[in-house]
Amino acid sequence: MSGNRTIYFFFYWEIIMRNNEAGLFPALEAVLRASDKPLDAQELFDMASVKEHAASAARVSDYLGNMWRKGVVTRLPAAGEGRGKPRWMYQWKGQKGPKYLDAIEYTPRILADRPAMLITEEGRDIVLEFENLVITIRQKPGK
Repeated sequence: MSGNRTIYFFFYWEIIMRNNEAGLFPALEAVLRASDKPLDAQELFDMASVKEHAASAARVSDYLGNMWRKGVVTRLPAAGEGRGKPRWMYQWKGQKGPKYLDAIEYTPRILADRPAMLITEEGRDIVLEFENLVITIRQKPGK
């Protein structure tokens, strides 16, 4: 390995080893349950209890998207628009507090449900779910 590659490799390895994501879900759950308002991924990443388990705000966003798909959190459109601004804010589902009219619940449209396969439509995506595999078919932009 050349010198620069070695440095990048060890830097990347240090980031992976330093951040143990095993505790990320419980940390996000605790913060979202305690919050009285919806939070975006960057706000959550800036909190010390979440930052110690996540490598980046993008990783927190990935976890929040998965939590929303599982039906654990509610997603709301964020106020800011444009590049670098969050698109979504998240709130723990069933949390007491103000109800938001524009909250988005995750409800994919089921096209076919078979014992070995589930086919759903999620906006412009078709998702094929098998026991050990998920295939997402996405429409090309502009079509």
